[in-house]
Amino acid sequence: GYPYTCTHGSSNPIPVGQSIFSGTYDWQIAEFNIDYWAGNTANIRFVFGSDGSVAGAGWFIDDVCITIDPSIAVPQNLVGSLTGNIALLEWNSPEISVDGYYVKRNGEQIAHVTAPYFEDDLSEMPLGDYLYCVAAKYGEETSAYTDEVTVHFTHMNMYENDVPIYSTELLGNYPNPFNPETTIRFSLAGEQSVKLNIYNIKGQLVKTLVDNNMDTGNHSVVWKGTNRFNKVVAGGIYFYQLETSAKRFTRKMLLLK
Repeated sequence: GYPYTCTHGSSNPIPVGQSIFSGTYDWQIAEFNIDYWAGNTANIRFVFGSDGSVAGAGWFIDDVCITIDPSIAVPQNLVGSLTGNIALLEWNSPEISVDGYYVKRNGEQIAHVTAPYFEDDLSEMPLGDYLYCVAAKYGEETSAYTDEVTVHFTHMNMYENDVPIYSTELLGNYPNPFNPETTIRFSLAGEQSVKLNIYNIKGQLVKTLVDNNMDTGNHSVVWKGTNRFNKVVAGGIYFYQLETSAKRFTRKMLLLK
């Protein structure tokens, strides 16, 4: 904290009772905890004052930086799954803005990504269990890593005529939470009839994004936060459901306002 308190001085720009630095110092580090303003804009103001006895060079401030405690703001809810020969990792972003994520496999960093998901092609890797964890990057700082999740790579999916074998999966949406739009990703094991619907928290249909036949492979569809009349919907929790002839998947997302 501050080592002194301003006690008097009618011409001093600093009010009496204000906690201050005072005296003669060499360079020293001063740290201020700004956790209270997390998620908001914090304006930092420096006020300088001195009495008539001061004849030195004055006050200087240098190397102002903001750091984040690595024990906080860690990515949450890391999950791993296997689609074909691809290990798919997904996680929830921290509530504060990040500059990206580091991904480790079996203790070794293998990727730096900007979105909260990662696809690791294991087709050139030996069969076995792979352990993954993720950390968030904040400028020059890095959070602690998440707990590890295990992806079981127990058999190799062979390719026929250089065509990969896909499974039918709802892969998630990014960003989530989002405003004003988000991209929903899914894969299909074969050409089939597909419906992709958006529902509100009451289970009411908000909008149908897809209702037709689609080819084998990976697909993505953008929802712009509108209903079937193309009117912007209110913020809150929504559900997106992928329905095919054989399977149905549902996931949750959050629209911010």
